[in-house]
Amino acid sequence: MYMIHTCQDRLWYVNRFLIPSMLSQGISKSEIMTYNDENGDGNLKSCSKSFKLVSLNSDGDTWHLQDDVVISHDFKERTERFDNHVPNFILSGMCMDIDEDASRPTGVVSVENLWYSFQCIRIPNKIAGEFSDWVEHDAMMNPDYRLWIRRNKYDDSLFKEFLIDKHNDIGAVNIYPNLVDHVDYIIGGSLVNKDFDADRRAKYFTDQYLVKDLEKSLNSRNISIKLKEQIERLNHGSKRHTDFSRFNGHTHRFTEPDNYNGAE
Repeated sequence: MYMIHTCQDRLWYVNRFLIPSMLSQGISKSEIMTYNDENGDGNLKSCSKSFKLVSLNSDGDTWHLQDDVVISHDFKERTERFDNHVPNFILSGMCMDIDEDASRPTGVVSVENLWYSFQCIRIPNKIAGEFSDWVEHDAMMNPDYRLWIRRNKYDDSLFKEFLIDKHNDIGAVNIYPNLVDHVDYIIGGSLVNKDFDADRRAKYFTDQYLVKDLEKSLNSRNISIKLKEQIERLNHGSKRHTDFSRFNGHTHRFTEPDNYNGAE
C-alpha cells in the first residue's frame, strides 16, 4: 500500500505526474491512497492524522511518499521485493544530500542511523498509529518536543525521536540506490529549501533522466499557463466569449473584442 501526502497547492502535480508514473509501472489505483491536507492543518498535524488513518484501515506496512518526488524506473519492483522479503522493518527510500544523513551508512542500520527523510519511507501501520498517539500525549510532556509540536513542524525528526524512544530495537534499512528524488525545486511551493543555500536532493538517486524529463514536461506546462494568462489579460473586460480546446485537452474561455463580427 502507498500513501501520498499532499496539500491543495501540490495536488496538481500528484494527479498529473506522480500518480500516473506509479500507474505506468503497474501499481493499481486501489493500492494508492492520497491524503490531502485540504483544511490546512500543516506539517505535523496532518502527518499525525494520516498516520492514524492508515493504522485504522489495515495491518501490514505502508509506503509514505511526499508530493514533491520523482520515483525510480523500478519503484514498484523494488518496493514489492522489500514488502515480500523484509516485512515489519522501517525502510527509508531517500537520503538527503545536504545534512547529517549523507554520513550515515546504507543497508541495515540502527534507528539512530536511519535516514529520517519523509520523502519516501515505509512504516508498519501499527507503529504509525503509535506515533500519532505519542505526539498527542507522551511528546507533549517533553519541553523540547512540545515546542516542535506547537510550531507544527518537524514530523520526520520527531518520528525519529519516537523510534529511538519507543522502538529502538526495530529493524531499519537505508535503501541504495534511492527510490525517489526530491524535486520541489522544480514544482515549487517548498517549505524546506528556503531555509538552505542549496536544493535538498537525493544523494543516491540514479535515474536522473527521469528528473530531466519532468523538467521538460513542467517547462511546457508553465509556458502554456503563461500564454493563457497573457490571453486572458489581453481580453480582459470584453463581453463576447468563444470556446477553444487548445491547451492540455481542456476547454478554456477566451473573449473576443466587442466590435468583432466573426469575419476573417
